[in-house]
Amino acid sequence: MNEVQKESGVLDKLKALKGFEDEVDVEERDLVQWNFQYKKITPWNLQCEAHKSRTDVLNVLQNAG
Repeated sequence: MNEVQKESGVLDKLKALKGFEDEVDVEERDLVQWNFQYKKITPWNLQCEAHKSRTDVLNVLQNAG
């Protein structure tokens, strides 16, 4: 299980749903490599941009974890 699933608790909530075990192979699903993606063209207005550039913020996110 990847960290996003573990920390969010979403998978635990899904497992509690009726029919989950009939529809999802959890062992096979855990083998999937999940990735976070972003687009640099997405408009945003972050308070931290007042002190750091958008590139700096994206570099921090990309190198986190």
